[in-house]
Amino acid sequence: MRSNSPQFESHESDTAIDAHGFLVELVKGNHIHETP
Repeated sequence: MRSNSPQFESHESDTAIDAHGFLVELVKGNHIHETP
């Protein structure tokens, strides 16, 4: 069970990075869309 802790933490970090990347892409897309 102890070896499961690091795995869970790694998965959480991966999800956070994925969400952040998606947000950045969304903002970039909106910015490009707004700029003529």
